[in-house]
Amino acid sequence: MVCNFEQSNTASWNRSAIHRLLLFLANLVLSFRAWHTRTLGGQAAIQ
Repeated sequence: MVCNFEQSNTASWNRSAIHRLLLFLANLVLSFRAWHTRTLGGQAAIQ
């Protein structure tokens, strides 16, 4: 009983940790892409 609870608890923790990591990576990619687009747009405007 206790072992089953610990396993399910660990599994749910891993799932939430992976979910948070994916959200973090998605935000990082989006912010980097926005910064990159702004930088390219600025360079195009200068040229």
